[in-house]
Amino acid sequence: MVTVFSVQMEGNIGALTFVHRNGKIQSYYATAGWQKGGIPELKNFGLNDLEEMRLTEKGYFIYTNTVTIEHGNLREYYRVKPLSDECRELTRKYIYGLSFVNYNMPVTNWDASNVEEILMPRMLRIYIGYTQMNLFGQMAG
Repeated sequence: MVTVFSVQMEGNIGALTFVHRNGKIQSYYATAGWQKGGIPELKNFGLNDLEEMRLTEKGYFIYTNTVTIEHGNLREYYRVKPLSDECRELTRKYIYGLSFVNYNMPVTNWDASNVEEILMPRMLRIYIGYTQMNLFGQMAG
């Protein structure tokens, strides 16, 4: 059993507990938020059955949901091993700012045979990120 705590953008605090017992894998979640005046309240809670959970050699804890909830993902993960300085720099330089919504380059196995169909929809964004220039020739913010 392991519990992961998170502080969310809107100030809520989440707890996600992973349990493996009696041959069954589940996650239990709860989110606490705030009422007016700073009074804490339970926002939501529940459980999900999981198909699998595993820790990879590269340092990711990956779990697969049996059922995908609305706005959820089939597979989700946490990074549990620190990234190398080189990987952080490459991520900052080439991946940071790319949206995963309607764009699958960061999560697709691609090679010379299909790179064009994957890159073309976002070439302008990649160019702007690479050159740090916007369409008007000014430094992008």
